[in-house]
Amino acid sequence: MFPVTTREREHSLSVSSRVIPLANRAKSADSDGGVVDQAREQHDEGASSSNIAIVKRWVRSAGPFVLAAIAIYGYGVYLAGKGVMPRGTPAPLFSVQTASGEAFSLEEQRGKLVVLNFWATWCPPCRAEAPVLDRGHRGLGDGGVLIGLSLDTDPIEDVARHAERLGMSYPIALASRELARQYNVTTLPTTIVLNEEGEVVTSVVGELSDRQLAAAIAEADHAHHAH
Repeated sequence: MFPVTTREREHSLSVSSRVIPLANRAKSADSDGGVVDQAREQHDEGASSSNIAIVKRWVRSAGPFVLAAIAIYGYGVYLAGKGVMPRGTPAPLFSVQTASGEAFSLEEQRGKLVVLNFWATWCPPCRAEAPVLDRGHRGLGDGGVLIGLSLDTDPIEDVARHAERLGMSYPIALASRELARQYNVTTLPTTIVLNEEGEVVTSVVGELSDRQLAAAIAEADHAHHAH
């Protein structure tokens, strides 16, 4: 976890340790697989000296993979710092069709707290945070709405099947790369919370916890009542 800079605090950014840069969506999985395969090939030869030699060879061979993983993570945090919308920014308006066939218009959500979650089915931390988002969706009730905006290129029907398996009971829709660009989303998952006036209140880059989501929603609610 990198320290949060002053600039990030001004943007009300929270960065999780589990992020997937959009430009590197597949590299981390390949690196992990390579390290695991090499570790499995180097079984115990019995003698302690042999074990030490094995460990040394593993460190040498795994080194590039470890460095690559660190670089990908660091790049993700760097992008996260650049990809935050300042607090108080009017959220770009958009309309999408959800997997259930209903129209979702951000403009029509005025008067409600809105949680926008940018995710993808190929993103492990996105899948891991699905139960948190679902609990948050249920807790919002009629006073708010949470929508999952998928950056998958697969048909919405395929994404919907993944969402159902993950227990997502909240609306999901496909988001274009242009929409992600308008919201400065460069890392997945990214969650942006809007107040009842449609203004950005806070952003969370990376996998959400229940506490983070509850705090973000409470902050948006407090910002509304402070007006």
